Amino acid sequence: MKYYEVNNRKIHQVKVSLMYEDYVGALIYEVGGNTMGKSILEAALQAVEYGNFVPIDHELNRAHVNIVNEYGYIEEVVLFNDQDTLTIEIRDIEDIIIGAQIISYREDD
Repeated sequence: MKYYEVNNRKIHQVKVSLMYEDYVGALIYEVGGNTMGKSILEAALQAVEYGNFVPIDHELNRAHVNIVNEYGYIEEVVLFNDQDTLTIEIRDIEDIIIGAQIISYREDD
């Protein structure tokens, strides 16, 4: 992202980066409503930590979301290293979150 317009009526995409030892992954979460900047990052981190979001259709989510329950919420994520995969249950995800970044935004419908 090369430009960030501070406006609280946008839909923001947030990339939440995950790492355990040399296994890496990421999830993409969308945040909308009357919010901007740090509050967007906090909302995304909290949603990932508690597993209370339905993953959007994004290549990173397709690669790293392993199990989704009957309500559409994530139950497991998969991390990758050069040779193998590692499955992490959503209840354990808060310890492997290493960052959050707003990667894009668009007008709210």
